[in-house]
Amino acid sequence: MKSKVETNKPGILDKDLKEKVFRDLNKNYKNCNFPNSFEYGGSNPFLIAAANKILPDYGYRIARLSESIDIFPDYYFDLGLVLKNNFNEKNYLLENIIKQIKKIDKNPEFPIKIDLADLILINDTKTVQNCYFKLKDNPLIAFGSSILNSRNGHFSNEDRNKETGLPKQLNPRGNWTLFNKQKKLSDLSRIIVKGLSINSSFTDLAYSYSAGRILIMKND
Repeated sequence: MKSKVETNKPGILDKDLKEKVFRDLNKNYKNCNFPNSFEYGGSNPFLIAAANKILPDYGYRIARLSESIDIFPDYYFDLGLVLKNNFNEKNYLLENIIKQIKKIDKNPEFPIKIDLADLILINDTKTVQNCYFKLKDNPLIAFGSSILNSRNGHFSNEDRNKETGLPKQLNPRGNWTLFNKQKKLSDLSRIIVKGLSINSSFTDLAYSYSAGRILIMKND
């Protein structure tokens, strides 16, 4: 599907730009845990953070959660990470992000939401994933996002915080759905948008399937 990216509106990579971006991804990230079929469809946070480092060369960037709207209901988009508040697991990616966050706030309030637009991927062969997430300068981090510890529920577009993109409250009459319940409790999970839903329950950062796409914006 070819989608023109208009100013101030999100879009997905068209064929020509996609070929250029994936050529650069293959050149710069040979060992990272990308989806096996990402050239044809697929998404995970590693791919998005890597693309976020490359897209500015072509005048684009990864879209933020607050910029997501229901215009591509057949696809899913990785747009963020959630750091929960139990921190029992040994996870290099998690520990590394926490160290970076504590340089900004020594006593951060959890849960924490980070847009993938504020992360880039760094090669590191000493890690299991062969890479790690690095915060960009001046990230827009949402501390104390307690809605991400709530039950699953509905909300309306008017209930969304304009800066974070998350609902401020649940609203049974809303046409959007928030999914938070995890099958396996984890300290680090993805934020995925698909249609009229925001899902923070996916804990497998490497998983991908063919409906995944990269949601982008033109650079300001």
